[in-house]
Amino acid sequence: MGFLNLNLDSQSDYSSSTCDIMMEARQQVLDFFNASPKDYKCIFTSGATAALKLVGEAFPWSCQSSFMYTMENHNSVLGMREYPIVACLDHHIVG
Repeated sequence: MGFLNLNLDSQSDYSSSTCDIMMEARQQVLDFFNASPKDYKCIFTSGATAALKLVGEAFPWSCQSSFMYTMENHNSVLGMREYPIVACLDHHIVG
C-alpha cells in the first residue's frame, strides 16, 4: 500500500491513523533531542525555505537581537536578513 496525503482535520479512519503516525513521529523527534513537549514543539515543513521563513517570522526580534550567518549557507538564510533589517537591527556575516 502506498502513502496517502490526507486532510488531518477530517473525521475519516485514514486521517485518524495518519494523525496518530504524525503525533508519534513528532514525539520521536523530541525524544531524540531529549526535548520536553512542554517546552518544545516539533513542526514539519515542506523544506528548509519554509522552515527558515517560519523562524524568521516567529522570532521575537528586539533591539538586543543579533542575526549572524556564515558566508556559505542555504540561500534562504540570506532572505532572513530582511527581518532584522525591517526591525532596524544589525546583521553580520561570520567567517
